[in-house]
Amino acid sequence: MFDQPVSDHLKRKLQRDQILLSAIQANLQRLESLLAPFRAMYEDGLYRFYHHSFKVYQLQSYTSKAV
Repeated sequence: MFDQPVSDHLKRKLQRDQILLSAIQANLQRLESLLAPFRAMYEDGLYRFYHHSFKVYQLQSYTSKAV
């Protein structure tokens, strides 16, 4: 089973995953600095989403920064 050749699709997927992992590692400090505001806004955002409030869109700027 393990001696079968790796498909091209799997190779491409592994390459994309490696690129993503490298980007996360390169930007880890900036991502960790966004964690505190995310945690602070999460519960409030979830509450506002549940009650269909437009104030939930405050979370969008934090999501954009993370991306």
